[in-house]
Amino acid sequence: PEARIVYVHRHPINVVESLSRGSFAYASDSRVYNSFVVKAYVEAFEQSRQFIPGKQLYEVRYEQLLRDPEQVVVELCRFIDIEYRPEMLDPAPENVRNLFGWPENKAWGPVRPQESSRDVVRNELVESYLREVMEEYGYASNSVSRWGHLVAQIQLFPFRVLNAVYNTAREWKYPEYRKG
Repeated sequence: PEARIVYVHRHPINVVESLSRGSFAYASDSRVYNSFVVKAYVEAFEQSRQFIPGKQLYEVRYEQLLRDPEQVVVELCRFIDIEYRPEMLDPAPENVRNLFGWPENKAWGPVRPQESSRDVVRNELVESYLREVMEEYGYASNSVSRWGHLVAQIQLFPFRVLNAVYNTAREWKYPEYRKG
């Protein structure tokens, strides 16, 4: 009941790009499909937010972490009520990396921009689908034609149908997942 939740959000277009370039089990090489995944995750977080008392939630922009990692870590330490130490920004020592079983992972190094943040492919369909999310989180979006928005909705229709079927089956099998 006293858990502290840290929510790091990143520009939705960069998340789509990361999913499209990465090897994630739930991702695709389709940027339009990945925009559906990103929006679903954001919506799930927004729904869960009602159950998280404000004093237990710390939100940070990934871009702010890149600009000023020390400030963000100082604030995060304050939030979880621990003392900040400058060495917290140092790469993790080898024994810690080995403890988790993936010693060469990039997560152990210094905070730096992700590869997917460079040379981002701007896609009108993706931007039209994620425009509300981008605006809600304060990220600029390009203006998108009404046709671009319509085409995105048409391309995402099969994903929405499959998602609805999945959710219905899950709610039927596991009644505790029913929306209340």
